[in-house]
Amino acid sequence: MQLVYTPSVPDSLAREALFLSAECSAALGELSTAQSSYEHLLRQTQLHVGLRERTLLRLGHVLCAQGFPEQAAQFFAELQRQFPRSRYLPLARCTAINSPNVPGPAALPKFAPR
Repeated sequence: MQLVYTPSVPDSLAREALFLSAECSAALGELSTAQSSYEHLLRQTQLHVGLRERTLLRLGHVLCAQGFPEQAAQFFAELQRQFPRSRYLPLARCTAINSPNVPGPAALPKFAPR
């Protein structure tokens, strides 16, 4: 059996898999790879709202961990604009992660998909 990726066909499972792959990259410290994957997801026009919400948050976290708090703040603001009642808003700040570049009390936040 051969798996074929067809970009013209919307596939929510493929997008979720890409998000989880980005999560693995982030957990392994491969932050630029994670950033690239999250950015790719956000360029998708038919991205499920729950996945868009998580991707905005996690891209912000990855940017914080790389020492780019101003860029991260833009994604956190977009999260708040698009999802004003998001359960992730309390985590939408650089101090929510534990990184050498960001003083913060907690480890990289984990959350379950909706």
